[in-house]
Order: sequence, then C-alpha cells, then structure tokens
Amino acid sequence: IAINKIITLSKTKDAAEPGTDAEFRVSFPGGISSSADTRVFYSVNGGTAQSGVDYLAPAGEIFIPAGQNFASFNVEVIDDKIIENAESVQLKLTSATSSIPAITVGAAIESASIQDDDNNPGNNKITLSWVRDASEPGTNVQLSVSYPAGITSSEDTKVDYSISGSATNGS
Repeated sequence: IAINKIITLSKTKDAAEPGTDAEFRVSFPGGISSSADTRVFYSVNGGTAQSGVDYLAPAGEIFIPAGQNFASFNVEVIDDKIIENAESVQLKLTSATSSIPAITVGAAIESASIQDDDNNPGNNKITLSWVRDASEPGTNVQLSVSYPAGITSSEDTKVDYSISGSATNGS
C-alpha cells in the first residue's frame, strides 16, 4: 500500500468540563488529497472516561471531502458534577472506503484527556449536618456528611471525625 493512501488519526485538542470538547482529525499525509470523497470509520478504543457519563459517544464515521487533506470531528464532553481526576477517551480508525482503490487506515490509537471542573476547593468541602438527637433507651444520634448539593465523588471519601461532649461513651 502506498504511503499516500494511508489515513491517520490525530488528537488536535483535549477536552475540559464544562464545555470544551476534544477534537480529532483524520487525514491523508501532508500535501495529499483524494479526487473522491473518502468515508472513514472510527471507534472508541478504551480510556478511563465513560461514554454517556463523561462524553457523548461520537458518530463513528466522517467524510474527507474530495480535494481536502483532512476532516475534523469533536467528542462532546458532559459536565457530570462528579469530583474526579482527569480522564481519557481513546479512539482508533477501523476502516476507510472510497472509489479510489487501496485506501487504508493507520493502526495508531489516539487519546484525549478530559479535565474535570468539579475538583476545586469549593466542591471539596465536606459538611456535617445534625439530623436527629439521641434519646434513651435506643435512639442513636444521626448526622449527615455531604458534599455541596448536586456534587458527588468518583471515589470513596474517608471522613475522620471525633466525638466530644458531656455524655459517657457506652453508658
């Protein structure tokens, strides 16, 4: 296969919540174009982000118009209100079709990072709220530990606390 008939995938921009989408490009080698439209198929090939939670699944195909060297597409980020580390979405090309014979795709996998906007000091503030007093003979005090309204975490959160007051433990 001639090198000028191999279509490649590249990431041109990472994503960030709440609204900066990742951008990918499918292209012929520099300076090369086709005299016919080229239909390129791609798929998600892993990453730490979840489709439908962190990003909208991309369409899976794109056209490079005749006479053009490349076409670009976005992977739309979802602002999920979950405190999490940066995540990634990985794509790979699966095939290409054109009226030009022997056009093929490169095997490289490209990854885009999705930066979280919820992992900030305001959202990392844990609140302790009084729910119910204790009473004898068997009603325990009830407290609520929470993140700000609408915010959750992608990982378990350990909260250390201490108890003080005039009551005696175990009595």
